[in-house]
Amino acid sequence: MRIRVLLLACVFLFLAGDTFALGRDYVKFKRSGVTYLRGKKGRKYARRFSLRENLKGDKLAIFDEYGYTPHRLRFSFCGEKTERWKYYSRGLEFWFDDDGNLLETRHFPPETGHID
Repeated sequence: MRIRVLLLACVFLFLAGDTFALGRDYVKFKRSGVTYLRGKKGRKYARRFSLRENLKGDKLAIFDEYGYTPHRLRFSFCGEKTERWKYYSRGLEFWFDDDGNLLETRHFPPETGHID
């Protein structure tokens, strides 16, 4: 009986895919076993997994076209909030307002050796 339950659970996990949410923790299934991503590192991965779901407007279009960039800065000056995304390997810099609308696109010479 236990073998059947274990086999059924393994089939379910195989059909569920590589990653799925279980409560607050993300679970990754690898051939070597199960890894629970918890704590500070797990929260970082969870934020990165759900980043696209929280984007709207022009930010979403830029994210879909160029992908994730670790070079993101938020500025708050005189009551206005802006955000800058920089893609060093492509030589592009995007400025967004607080609502996710594109304010400005700047070009600069691409720099090699950066991870975008």
